Amino acid sequence: MSAIKATRLNVGHNGLNNLTVTASTGYDDIDEDSRFDLIVSNPPTHRGREVVETMIADSRARLTPGGSLVIVVEARLKPWVQRSLDAQFGSCEVVRRTNKHVVLAAENSPTSHH
Repeated sequence: MSAIKATRLNVGHNGLNNLTVTASTGYDDIDEDSRFDLIVSNPPTHRGREVVETMIADSRARLTPGGSLVIVVEARLKPWVQRSLDAQFGSCEVVRRTNKHVVLAAENSPTSHH
């Protein structure tokens, strides 16, 4: 089952009606005027560092003030992903960590670096 299908099923099972699940390659398939309170991604790290760093940089412009970017990556990739989040947002936090994965979050605050 794809991550998008699983997310849509969870939205339905939990009766959530205040969110939209959108599949896109980066932001190519999303209206450029769209802004989000929360962007959650398991970025395609297998496609290379540049792809992930571009996605992180592009996320900042897509978030509302105070909006958050939450990313799950393999734990071994945490150092460079965290550096990229810190560079774009000023800081990030580890939300959860297992031996295999780490969830990082960054907030789009007015004091964030750009």
